[in-house]
Amino acid sequence: MIVSVQRLVFGSLLAAGFVLAAGCDRGPGRPPVDTSALVGNWIELADQAKANPRVRGAEKERKREYRYIVLKADNTFELSVRSAKGEPTKDTGKIEGTWEVTADNTITFKATSNTFADGSERRDWAPESSIGVSKRESPDHTTIDVMTIVDVEGAVTAFRPAS
Repeated sequence: MIVSVQRLVFGSLLAAGFVLAAGCDRGPGRPPVDTSALVGNWIELADQAKANPRVRGAEKERKREYRYIVLKADNTFELSVRSAKGEPTKDTGKIEGTWEVTADNTITFKATSNTFADGSERRDWAPESSIGVSKRESPDHTTIDVMTIVDVEGAVTAFRPAS
């Protein structure tokens, strides 16, 4: 009797394992990442709280300068600082590297160069990961794409497509 109960439990666990393994190729409940939706120019949202209340907002002293990230089809990226209109600013530093979508549908970034000044907080802006693009309501009540990116310091920044 004990042996048949053990077989029943083992068989149930084995079957559950196959069911879980079959459904786990996309990460925990994440839809597949559409890489074509990622490629392009993205600019930091001016009001981070509207994207997500947990997202840190831009510092007041740089409210006219925003992070600007370009994700290229060859899986490289460049992060720089731009004006609200996407124009270059006095700070010519940038972070460059590669990005990829992993098996669990996380977007991972690897910085290969960082030319922001030593000691500058901008050196810590190197992107580390993202879970992709989601739809959010903008202040004018239209729907926009928003990509949230976690940097190497753990800060979350929301980006929208640059115009």
